[in-house]
Amino acid sequence: MGYKRLGVFYFQYYPIGKGKGRSTKLDHGSLHVIRGAEILLFTMIPYERVKPSLGSLLLCYWLFLVCTERNLFAISAGVQSSSIETSKQPAEPLSLTSSVKTLAAHTRYGILLDAGSSSTKSKIYRWIPPKPPNTLPAVQLLKSTRFKPALTTFRNDKDGLTDYLSRILSAAKQIVPVTERSITPISIMATAGFRFMSGPAVQSLLQLTRSVMSNASINPFQFSETAGVAVLSGEEEGVYSWIAANYLHGFFDDNRKVSETVGVLEMGGGSTQITFMPSGPLYAEEFHVTVAGKQYNLYVQSYLQYGINGIKIKVAQHLFDLSPDSETVDNPCMLRGDTKVLNLRVDKALTMRGTGNPEKCEGILTLMLEPHRGNKCQPKPCAIGPVYQPQLPNITFYATQAFTYAPKNLEVIGSNKILDIDRLREAAFHHCNRTLEEAEADSNMSKRFASDDCLTALYMTVLLTTSYGFKRDTSHIKVTSKLGGEYIDWALGAMLMEISSNMAEDKTQYSVTCKPEREATVAYTKEKNVATSYVYYGSKFLAIWCVLACLLKYHSRNLFD
Repeated sequence: MGYKRLGVFYFQYYPIGKGKGRSTKLDHGSLHVIRGAEILLFTMIPYERVKPSLGSLLLCYWLFLVCTERNLFAISAGVQSSSIETSKQPAEPLSLTSSVKTLAAHTRYGILLDAGSSSTKSKIYRWIPPKPPNTLPAVQLLKSTRFKPALTTFRNDKDGLTDYLSRILSAAKQIVPVTERSITPISIMATAGFRFMSGPAVQSLLQLTRSVMSNASINPFQFSETAGVAVLSGEEEGVYSWIAANYLHGFFDDNRKVSETVGVLEMGGGSTQITFMPSGPLYAEEFHVTVAGKQYNLYVQSYLQYGINGIKIKVAQHLFDLSPDSETVDNPCMLRGDTKVLNLRVDKALTMRGTGNPEKCEGILTLMLEPHRGNKCQPKPCAIGPVYQPQLPNITFYATQAFTYAPKNLEVIGSNKILDIDRLREAAFHHCNRTLEEAEADSNMSKRFASDDCLTALYMTVLLTTSYGFKRDTSHIKVTSKLGGEYIDWALGAMLMEISSNMAEDKTQYSVTCKPEREATVAYTKEKNVATSYVYYGSKFLAIWCVLACLLKYHSRNLFD
């Protein structure tokens, strides 16, 4: 601790960190807080301890301008820099927090574990914090590794779970430098596999995972017991994919128009999602997300059990309902010559014979996917059944993941990746009319997946047109999982959200929230703004009081001299 005199103030400074390359400089026009290799935090000493001077008045005037224009003074009990890591120092009254932000930027790392239904994918990212505020850095995926089996395998096996996570963490330690591990955030986000588990089973597995990840001898990374492990909803997955796609599209680089965003269509095994920023008002399914300091209002809808595996089960259930006493049914969505056995329930195995009838298959799918009309649809318009969806904006949509399989196998996608819906439907009808042997001989298709392409292609055409409302001649759908050479991955979007949160002072706004939660968010923001106003006007009052006191003492001195 030391003192420096400047006009009517003594500045009491404390080392709070390390810096490089500059020496201490204190004058009437500036405050530099890096001395040698130490970063200093200054506090003012009352003016009574020194005699006033012209320099004192100039400093007070400078202080007034700073408080008025930039509001750099804050009560230290409630203000802390969020963009960098700072050492924990005792709170000092009326401290200059801007000095902390002079810390040099360095490479940061982040780890996200995607706990899926068949495996856990470890994704390690690297970035350099940006200097301009409210901007996103260039994020690089350093390593993506798949670890089997799924996390859900160890729901009642703590020893097995410990070994499993230790293997994943050991691999991560090979990538992240030792000096960065304690400040590298790591999160586990569970997806489809967890959504089909019962509530108690999920909570038990999550608690078991937290206990292992909280063990510092196993996990050297920064882990939050409250938010470090979570089950991702389908809507959150859609939002994060939207963030990733628009980040790769360059939308967040500048203040661009809504018409310059892109929408995302996802198809997994268990669910399908649609996410976009509408051009008009939203009456339901509105989600708020803040990226790089700006809020976006999105329409997000996730349909559980409408993925490529889910729709097969729905078709099988429909056929079984038509003949509940039969153990074997004819399936028009399968190629002739193909036979499959599906377990509808624990005690019910259904054998399906392919009949290759695309017209009938399309009719079954339309029955499942058509929107409700009239009073059954509130608010309007609807997509699947009674589910609300606003009119599609005139933007490009990226159809990712399983949306890419059938169009690629049926060879209907060109180099521009634009989907021709009529061409896909025509290719689907041709393919569904073939036998399993013809599909294998003519197109070198795998017998295991040939019937899946029949169903998926027809499913896509009905879903996109009947449910979502795309016109058949649209050119706004691109079938690809990549944008700019990088994968459109929800994990990238989640990491970008984490980075945005670390750059922000108000971390509460960096979450995916549904519109009904808006009242609570507004109430919190209002309360925070009131507190900020007290700090702001209190700082101005102190500066004005300082100027007046110096003038009065200076005047009294001249008067009696």
